[in-house]
Amino acid sequence: MNISLGERLRLLREKKDWTQKQAADIFGITSGALSNYERNKRTPDIHTLKNIAEVYGTTMEYIIDGKPVATDNPHMREDHKFYGMENMIGFDCVKLLYEIGKLDEDEQKLMLLLLEGIKARRDK
Repeated sequence: MNISLGERLRLLREKKDWTQKQAADIFGITSGALSNYERNKRTPDIHTLKNIAEVYGTTMEYIIDGKPVATDNPHMREDHKFYGMENMIGFDCVKLLYEIGKLDEDEQKLMLLLLEGIKARRDK
């Protein structure tokens, strides 16, 4: 079965159980733009494709032509380990992390401390 780029985008979004608005907010695009991509009315630019692939934990190749993700690629294995993170920490937390971007070393230490505190609370 040969599916289009737009159909793959829709399936990836639905697999995450996101609305178009939620996904568009994470990608930093309008829901109208995402709708056009999913209906094959427009094609995302290379920057947007890269961002979408990273968020969905897949490759641009898969999104563009349906080539399967190589399971021997260590980077993809790492990405897939965290696939569906929004189900663990919530959509709003994932969105905020994407908005913040890469944390510096001090921010990473603070995040780790916060998470260790949450874990300790649960372990009681």
